[in-house]
Amino acid sequence: MRKVAVTLYGIAHGSLIKETVSPAEPCAELSVDGVPWLATVTPTYDPGSHHDTCKVFTHLYEASDRQPITKGPGGFDSHQRGLHLGWRRTEVAGQVFDTWHMTDCSQRHAGWMAEPGAIPAHSFAVDWCDVQGRPFLREFRTLLCRRGRYGARILDMHSRLAAVDRPVCLKGDPHHAGVQIRLANEVCRHPWSTRFVLPNNARRQRDDVVVGAQWVCCLATIRGKRHAVLHMTHPANPGPDRLVYGTRAYGLFGACFDADLKPGFPVRTRFRILWIEGDMSADECESFYREYTSSV
Repeated sequence: MRKVAVTLYGIAHGSLIKETVSPAEPCAELSVDGVPWLATVTPTYDPGSHHDTCKVFTHLYEASDRQPITKGPGGFDSHQRGLHLGWRRTEVAGQVFDTWHMTDCSQRHAGWMAEPGAIPAHSFAVDWCDVQGRPFLREFRTLLCRRGRYGARILDMHSRLAAVDRPVCLKGDPHHAGVQIRLANEVCRHPWSTRFVLPNNARRQRDDVVVGAQWVCCLATIRGKRHAVLHMTHPANPGPDRLVYGTRAYGLFGACFDADLKPGFPVRTRFRILWIEGDMSADECESFYREYTSSV
């Protein structure tokens, strides 16, 4: 597991925006057959640099040139970063924290754990803390990588969310809650080139909301190349009937769901992210989803 610094370039408001993860905010790369596929950003929390160090997230790398296709700090809506988790309204024993924008709390990397088996994987703990640094939620997150058909890259994310010592209610809305992805900042400068592929039974609602879907695929152009990123929700996750997807043409999309956590009763969730250069059809996405749900 090698730690590196990652620099991204995006365009926002007509000017070049440089987004840098400094060596003080290390990334741990995850490689398959010696080729880096992703990097999880695990900053050491610093109250003096709260904005830059308050969130743990994962970058997805482009297959051909090892550059991230996701966004880090900076750019449009700086709090949206790579593959990330959060809930705009996180209720903790009468207190309310915003673990989406991270204005009054922080996610702090709490250590690496043994990697499961021979599959390339990262396993680590994240403490979700109040302004005093006291954790109210502890998360155990595992990222597993494998090759898919047609050169696709597959990332399975397993997250175990556990209330530390008080009940925790995770609430939000389709654009400010759950497990979401923010693509590279440049996507916000040409949103007309972004398209979302949906299951046949899904229904589009107002404000870029999708109901009745277990997966959503974003087709976007990054550094002149077309990329397809498929976000899949496992049906064994809690509350499948309440699952809602949010889709923003500037490159934010993901699954919103609520959860109630009590100490001693953690909630486990499973998601799969698949990305590939080029476009994908609804039939191809559905085939990958069926493969996901039928696998062990």
